[in-house]
Amino acid sequence: MDIQAPLPDTARTIRKHWADRLLELARAAWRARDYNRAFELISRCAELDPARGQIWADALRAITKAVPPGTAPRAGRVVRSGLWGQVIECGCGRKFGRPNGQQGVSCLTCQSRTRLMVTGIDQDDVALARLRQHNARVISQSP
Repeated sequence: MDIQAPLPDTARTIRKHWADRLLELARAAWRARDYNRAFELISRCAELDPARGQIWADALRAITKAVPPGTAPRAGRVVRSGLWGQVIECGCGRKFGRPNGQQGVSCLTCQSRTRLMVTGIDQDDVALARLRQHNARVISQSP
């Protein structure tokens, strides 16, 4: 076996794996009737694994149909495009800049929340609380 040869489709396989993990969480959110969370997670699945776009689109339509009128979750969208990039509005309402060539319509806050949820870390996690305290202490001591 040639050690120098790149692994075939490694990045795609990893992204598919994470999309599958997010899909499990989206199903749990759906069962708990947390449709906004399910919508957000399926939107992230679509960003990670665009090859299954029709599956994600069907799931998003099902979620949108299930929620009461006027409370449908929002997907991220491009607000403005320019020479150097785009302004994106996340589903949570935050706007952020995205350089041309990048994909994704979720803000950093939503991406971080999703990553923490995938790893099983929630907002009440003791280690996360210690990390917040440490960061606050470092920031307060900086000039």
